[in-house]
Amino acid sequence: MADGQQLKLFKGHNSWVWQVAFSPVHPILASGGQDHQVRLWDLDSGECLRVLADHTGIVTAVAFSPDGTLLASASGDQTVRVWEVATGDCRQVLYGHEACVWSVVFQHDGQTLFSAGEDSAVRGWDLATGTCRSVWQEHQGWIRAIALSPDSEILASASFDHTIKLWDVDTGACLDTLTGHHKTVTSVAFSADGKCLASASYDQTIKLWDMTTGDCWQTLQRHTNLVWAVAFHPQERILASGGEDYTARLWELETGYCTKTLQGYSNTIYGIALHSAQRLLASAHKDQTIKLFDYHGAAAGSKQPLTTQITPFRVLRGHQGRVLSVDFSPTGHQLASAGTDRTIKLWDADTGHLRQTLQGHQSWVWAITFHPQGHLLASASYDQTVKLWDVTTGECQQTLQGHDSSVLTVAFSPDGQWLASGGYNQSIKLWEVATGECRHTWHAHGNRVWAVAFSPDARWLATGGDDGTIQMWNLATGESQKNLANHTAPVLSLAFSPNGDTLYSGGADQLINVWDLASGDCTITLSGHQSWVWSLQYDAEASRLISAGQDETIRYWSTQIGSCLATQQCERPYEGMWFDGAFGLTDAQRSTLKALGAKDHSEF
Repeated sequence: MADGQQLKLFKGHNSWVWQVAFSPVHPILASGGQDHQVRLWDLDSGECLRVLADHTGIVTAVAFSPDGTLLASASGDQTVRVWEVATGDCRQVLYGHEACVWSVVFQHDGQTLFSAGEDSAVRGWDLATGTCRSVWQEHQGWIRAIALSPDSEILASASFDHTIKLWDVDTGACLDTLTGHHKTVTSVAFSADGKCLASASYDQTIKLWDMTTGDCWQTLQRHTNLVWAVAFHPQERILASGGEDYTARLWELETGYCTKTLQGYSNTIYGIALHSAQRLLASAHKDQTIKLFDYHGAAAGSKQPLTTQITPFRVLRGHQGRVLSVDFSPTGHQLASAGTDRTIKLWDADTGHLRQTLQGHQSWVWAITFHPQGHLLASASYDQTVKLWDVTTGECQQTLQGHDSSVLTVAFSPDGQWLASGGYNQSIKLWEVATGECRHTWHAHGNRVWAVAFSPDARWLATGGDDGTIQMWNLATGESQKNLANHTAPVLSLAFSPNGDTLYSGGADQLINVWDLASGDCTITLSGHQSWVWSLQYDAEASRLISAGQDETIRYWSTQIGSCLATQQCERPYEGMWFDGAFGLTDAQRSTLKALGAKDHSEF
């Protein structure tokens, strides 16, 4: 920590790692990830000691018992599991939460465990019997994190309702509600002496609270995007924080000074869309931008895979958060974008000018899609609704309600008569566009449904989700008639070939599978992405598949021969800069410069 150098890199998870925890007794690190796995690592050797794989949803949190013999894990499958660290055996499965569980913490005696999550409840568990002995519900939104004071007398809970609540552990009474953040509170932590509570928020700040008075005595403001986590040093008066600005920061409590910044880089591509007439590709980025590329000739005639740095001919700026989805109108004259700032923006695709901003959703907008006739736009949101918008007036024509949790994906049928949506709690719905009525509700995929796609003849609906499978629903009968299984992690994206004979699926396992729908067989697996494959589009004119993902690349594939024709990556801030001869750089600083595009001749 003194010089910011990376000491060890633990590789094994094949997707996001949500949380890590050190054993208080042994040289062991626990991690929980999007791949449904808990992993135990040897800190000295860096080797993975055990893989605990009983969860059927993402593992959002891990916590050791005070004596280090037990490990608790929280999951999107709505359960908490308690594991024997020595053997890896699952000792208990705690049922009771009605949605994703986001946080767990042991009481100091190791006999009681607390958990909290998206059902807005804090639950206290008696580990001797495995029963839930207390439920505290006063928050008006999801609970993102909980923490216990060192004496285990007070529990703090952080919520999407922008508040922190302090609970009396013995009585369950809410002692105080701390207000001051103006966005979701993501993390809370007590100092070693219990006199200070730190909180992190989407509002890009960290607040320090006096536990005697309940007052905020300091606000730390150096992060330039939402702050995900805070943690105190167990002995020193130092606070660590990590944020969406790709930095980890160390703070001196007495002065509030940021004493060190450890920086990384990421510009995830969440979605891509192809123009209907021109050779244009739009991409949705984590850096709050939409980028437009002229991909005419990309990979054309190339016999060997090409890797190129590309500069977008236009960058659209206006969103105040990550851009999660983009779509061209059928004519190609409009481009729609949506993201974490809760808005949908309509752009003139020819000039890049912003035409309208559609507002009405109360949370992130995960997905958008134009109606085949272009007069409507559908949006899916974390606020549990699907909205239909009049593109000309910008007015919301209908709000489709029926999902009981976040909606992640939406698609119109090719004839425009039906709309499919999918989200949390295994929920898939089929809506009649003309009336707004829900005609079918299906449940599949373990927890989240990430992708829905209609076949070109509108006879089939393909859905993919957390369980790594694809279900093929017969729309005439409402029954699932095929279950395609080859991915080892969530299925995130789907696309049909123009004739409907082939389905393409992209996953969190970094792979794209090509499916023959007549036989149900996976005929080709395309590998090359180094992280999640968030989006797929089929380029009918060139007979190739285009993919984009968390590894910041767009890839062009020949599905006939199963090879990557070309890989394109956006230029990074220091692209092409050489730092030979620079003195005093640590290994961590050199790694950061390379991640930002700089080069060192020693590599060549």
